[in-house]
Amino acid sequence: MSRNSEKAQSLLNRYHAQQYGLPQTRPKSTKFVKDLKEAERYRGLCVQEISSKVTRINDILVTESQIRDLNDELNKLMKEKRAWEYKIKELGGPDYLQFKQKSSSDNGLVVRGYKYFGRAKELPDVVKLVEMTKQELTKAREMKKGMKNDEALMNNINSVIFTPEYYGLYDDD
Repeated sequence: MSRNSEKAQSLLNRYHAQQYGLPQTRPKSTKFVKDLKEAERYRGLCVQEISSKVTRINDILVTESQIRDLNDELNKLMKEKRAWEYKIKELGGPDYLQFKQKSSSDNGLVVRGYKYFGRAKELPDVVKLVEMTKQELTKAREMKKGMKNDEALMNNINSVIFTPEYYGLYDDD
C-alpha cells in the first residue's frame, strides 16, 4: 500500500491540482496579489493554519522547545494574516481589521509586542518576563506620579517666588 505522500505525488493528483487550482503555498509578499478573492483565500489559509497550531500548542504531549517553536510560528502567521487583511482592505474588500478591534478577546498574552498562546504562557521564562514587565510598569507609574508632584512643586515655586515684583516690574525708580 502506498503512503499518502507518494499518492500526492502521483501524476493523476498533480494533473487534478493543476486543472482545478487546488490551494498552493501562499506568496511571501502580499504586494504581488492583485485579486481580492485570491487574497481572501490566502487569508483563509492563514486562519486555518493558525487554528491548527493553536490546537497543537495546547496539546499536553508537546515539549517546551516545540511550544516555543509553535509560538514563534503563530506570531509569524498572525503578522502574515494582518498583512493579508491590509491587502484585502486595499483591494476594496471587507475590513477585517475593524472586526479584530471589536473582538480583542484573543487567548494570547502580549508582552513587549510579542504574543504568547496557550501553554506558552506557562513557560518559566515567560512567567519571569511577565513579572519583570509588571515591576517595570509599577516603577514607571511611580516615576510618573513623582514627576507630577515635581511639576506641582515647580508651579508653586514659580507662582510664589517669581512674581512681577521679583522681576522689578513695579519698581518706582
